[in-house]
Amino acid sequence: MRLFCFCNLQNAKGAFEQFGVYGACAVIAFLIIAGTLLTFCRAKYRDGELQKPLFIMALKGKFASGKSFINKLFEALGAPLIKSDEQTAHEEQQYNYEEKHTKSRKEAQGRREFSYRTLPAKVSNTELVKRASQNHGQNLCLVCDDVATLIRQKGQRWNMDVDALLKGFDGSGRWGQAYVSPSSFSGNIELQLNVLYAGTENGIQKMIPPAEVENGLASRCLFVDMPDTSGMPVQKRNTNDKRLAQIREIGEQLFEMGSYPACTEPFEVKLPRTNAALDKWDEERIEDYRQSGNEAIDALRKRSALIGFRAAMIARCLEGKESKAVVDFALWVANHAYLSQMAYCGSELQKSHEENCRLERKCARNIKKSRNTRILDSLPENFTKKDLQQARLKLGYDTTKECSYILTRWVAEGRCRKDGNVFYKL
Repeated sequence: MRLFCFCNLQNAKGAFEQFGVYGACAVIAFLIIAGTLLTFCRAKYRDGELQKPLFIMALKGKFASGKSFINKLFEALGAPLIKSDEQTAHEEQQYNYEEKHTKSRKEAQGRREFSYRTLPAKVSNTELVKRASQNHGQNLCLVCDDVATLIRQKGQRWNMDVDALLKGFDGSGRWGQAYVSPSSFSGNIELQLNVLYAGTENGIQKMIPPAEVENGLASRCLFVDMPDTSGMPVQKRNTNDKRLAQIREIGEQLFEMGSYPACTEPFEVKLPRTNAALDKWDEERIEDYRQSGNEAIDALRKRSALIGFRAAMIARCLEGKESKAVVDFALWVANHAYLSQMAYCGSELQKSHEENCRLERKCARNIKKSRNTRILDSLPENFTKKDLQQARLKLGYDTTKECSYILTRWVAEGRCRKDGNVFYKL
């Protein structure tokens, strides 16, 4: 097993020049496919946990803005995955045909498993569980060049469970389903997903609603905007067979390095300089948070740094060592993830925090109010301030504070009336 490709990071970036003005978008989309090819790559993050190269990307652009370039990228870089799945599909079709005509096989041998690496855009939860349980613990890849095909009538989202995307990005924890029917597929699996969605701003917002930022999907996503070519002539794409061949070669090398069957066990790459650089980057964001008090900064910086680190894992495999280019690439991706998330859902996250704080204060007031109500119920029909102090003392509360305020409020609320130094319940 090789621990790096025979090309450096600069040459790999150069291969994307063929996508012209979409080059920067192609570099980030590259992470989705490369993360699937390097399925057994691992690296220890700042918290000591081993990370896997898993990403979720949302490519946003206007109508007819050229988002379909990701198909060409996937066909070139993901050629080993496509070839593997085509062969698997052929074997499964042949097996199903033979099984249909040989009923005894199923009874004698059981159902054969088939390993797929890619997912169709419209994949059911049942098929997702099935493919994830049969692919030797490898990353799955889903590429959709138009999310409009996934939006149902009345604006409802696609069928895939949001929790599956969350667990698929984390690469830890278990997800699945269980049905009584023997015709359905049940399972509880460790899911690992690389997902790339492309669509208009409106389509992406239906898929990943900014208002639902608290579910954690938006903070796991790399948002990328297509360059604005409004009013410009059709962009000429520099179709370069040599560059495409270079991308295919990179894909084949990454597949051989980190995918089954050439690679069967996880391997670890060391990234101490990247972790140190991300520590410094993180401290700068923390300082921004302290000065502004914006909760979105504090919340979004965390996974943005993680996304940058995972990008460094891929760059490290391309470079063969943890060079300055690898560290710089990690910081660039982390910063892009952070800024894109702030623009997409930062204001919604701040609003959500303010609403949560308001509810917490209201809850605290209700608890305090309920406590004082119980004290009033424990007092006799006629009581004095001293009786209230003694009742509070039994419950362990300070008897010298708040008594006058509590009595004044009870009178104002009509709970009791005052006659001299005596209070009468109403």
